[in-house]
Amino acid sequence: MSSQASATVESSPQPSFTFFSTLEDESFQIDSSSTADARTSMYTQYVLQAGSFRATEDADKRRGELALLGLESKIEEMKTDTGIWHRVYIGPFQSRSKMAQARSLTAQSDIDTLLLKRAQ
Repeated sequence: MSSQASATVESSPQPSFTFFSTLEDESFQIDSSSTADARTSMYTQYVLQAGSFRATEDADKRRGELALLGLESKIEEMKTDTGIWHRVYIGPFQSRSKMAQARSLTAQSDIDTLLLKRAQ
């Protein structure tokens, strides 16, 4: 006895995607403030203030101490209501990690620093 089994193949329906046409008709609001914040943070520099002195000699002495640590610094003269101050700055640093390394070096030498963020 020979019987042939007939196999029937059912065709599965083709999927229908509608998201292409749906997305074309949609509009989306993008929060531009978060984009602006991201761009601003890309242009932020970190500076350490390593002292503020009335006498130029004291500021120069601090700058010398920092040079011995291998840190490049500069002195900026600031006029305030209380007179002229000579502020010693280290940096700018392009990343927080480089700033943290410099801050660690100054802390080991008992030099207090103040972290400042400046926009470029």
